Amino acid sequence: MDLSRQKARQKWVWARGARWRIIGGFESVSATLAHRAKSRSATHHETKLPLNAGFLFRIRSSPDAGPPVGAPMIEDAKPAGLLKRFMALVYDGFLVIALWFVSAGLFVLLYNHTGLPVQDINGVTRADPMVLRGVLFPLLVLETWAFYAWFWLHGGQTLGMRAWRLQVRDYRGGPMRFWQTVARFAAAGLSWLTLGAGYLVVLVHPHQTLHDRLSLTATVVLPKGAKAV
Repeated sequence: MDLSRQKARQKWVWARGARWRIIGGFESVSATLAHRAKSRSATHHETKLPLNAGFLFRIRSSPDAGPPVGAPMIEDAKPAGLLKRFMALVYDGFLVIALWFVSAGLFVLLYNHTGLPVQDINGVTRADPMVLRGVLFPLLVLETWAFYAWFWLHGGQTLGMRAWRLQVRDYRGGPMRFWQTVARFAAAGLSWLTLGAGYLVVLVHPHQTLHDRLSLTATVVLPKGAKAV
């Protein structure tokens, strides 16, 4: 009789233990799922980033998707103001003019050996104005674009921008793409053709110029001590 009671008690203890093990397992699974859900809600957050056409984009960021190719970039950088943009533009302007002088000098030296039309004015041989407009001018424009594009694609800073801690990037925070260098350079010409009005747009939210907005880029001021990647 005692043996049967002992067996019954052992079965009862085993059943009770199994029940608590099952409950504990469910609680453990629930805690794990809750922790994962909390982690996802913390990492898959929505951040407001300015769309350069003048709106605010809500972009889901996630560690799986990651930033655009070629990142990282400095985060939490403020839009560049008009004065710093102008000072960087003047700085770069001197460099571009120096490149123009070198290119024009080489063009003049080599022109007589190209067989292209020339004009003789008071004993001075010079290139035909049509050739200058049709060949030299496009070469200088291409050279200017190449100057800016190289720096924009390699860190997002020209020498003038580096002096004022400015950086141009994709509006989502990553580095610029090749097509954006073309679009930004062409749109910058439009900003000048509007007598600088394209630059004054920087005074309006989201504080980016016309060529920034049209090329889906943003020019920002890097924090002190920060280095562009």
